[in-house]
Amino acid sequence: MEFEAGGSLKRKAPSGEEPAAAGEIAKSSLSAVTLNEAEQESLKPVNIPSQKEVEQYLLDRRKRELLDRYVSDEQRQQDAIVKDLVKTKSAAH
Repeated sequence: MEFEAGGSLKRKAPSGEEPAAAGEIAKSSLSAVTLNEAEQESLKPVNIPSQKEVEQYLLDRRKRELLDRYVSDEQRQQDAIVKDLVKTKSAAH
């Protein structure tokens, strides 16, 4: 590869050939690419969570860790009963 006067990079052609344009190089290399089914599957778009979703997940995880560490099973059962009572009371009104 060589630098041209304008600061652009020029690919050196094999001896006796004209250098190829960048577009031609890209087209020729892309046309030779074929993907098998597994490769195509891995190239599908993936849902990436937002910063807010990540922060909420980390907060929820930390809360669960603290509850697991400091709250007894008996207390959790009592909390579940109270929540159920509140739900049924609010649904009746």
